[in-house]
Amino acid sequence: MTRQADIAISAHPAPHRERASAVALAYALGGAPGAWLLHLLVNYGMADRACASHAALSAWSAVVLVDVVAITIATGAAAVSYELFRRTRTEKEGGVQVLVEAGEGRTRFLAVCGLLASGLFLIAIAFDLAGPFMGLSCA
Repeated sequence: MTRQADIAISAHPAPHRERASAVALAYALGGAPGAWLLHLLVNYGMADRACASHAALSAWSAVVLVDVVAITIATGAAAVSYELFRRTRTEKEGGVQVLVEAGEGRTRFLAVCGLLASGLFLIAIAFDLAGPFMGLSCA
């Protein structure tokens, strides 16, 4: 048999799929980007209100609160991603080359994608959280 035939008759490409629910994978992949989107949309309006009104302190407090909520959601997504990766890291034997050729280990791949996305969006939210504390002007 050739390598192609071996791949065609192999087991399911994600044998540990029962260890990771679809809801958990969806949260792992979309939690941090969703939190960033929420943070961006809400804070854009709140920062405008803070600059336009005399009650700027309460508006900036709301901006910080939204940032903290977004960081909490993104951190939760990172924790779920790590847990899913931990459960599925032994999904298939072999290194990267074997997995790329066979297209196996999908659940583990999605967990790693969730980890990367969560980390990047956490950094983006954290950098934006620094703004109110640095005394940025509204000009």
